[in-house]
Amino acid sequence: MSFESAYVFPLSIFLFPGEKTQLHLFEPRYKQLFKLMCEHHIECVVPYVRQNAAKNIGCALKIHKVVEVYEDGRADVIMQCTRLVQLERYDKSANSTLPDSADFTEMGRYTQWKANDELLAEWETLVRF
Repeated sequence: MSFESAYVFPLSIFLFPGEKTQLHLFEPRYKQLFKLMCEHHIECVVPYVRQNAAKNIGCALKIHKVVEVYEDGRADVIMQCTRLVQLERYDKSANSTLPDSADFTEMGRYTQWKANDELLAEWETLVRF
C-alpha cells in the first residue's frame, strides 16, 4: 500500500468533502504552511480530535480562496475539504516554525469503512453531531 504525505493543521473542526470554512492564519508555522500550500498547490490534513485525543481519521483541505494576505504574513483564507483520510503515521516537527507532517491514505466511500470497526465507530460519532 502506498501512502501520501501532507502537512498537518490541527484544528478543532472536521469537514466533509465539499464543505468550506474560513480561517485566519497567524501562527508562524501556519503562515509557513499557507506559503507552502500556495507555492506547491498542495493539501494539508486535519486530524479528527475527540476528547483531546487525535484519532487516525481526518480530512484533507485545499485553499479554495485567499480572502486577504497581510504585510506580516497573516492571511484570511477559505479552505475546502477534498476528501476524508486515514492517518497512518504522524511526525511532530522539531522546528517550531514548520508544521507537523503525516502519511495517509484516502478513506474512500463509507461502505468501505465497515472492515475497520474503529473507523466505523468514529464515523458514527461524527454523524451524530
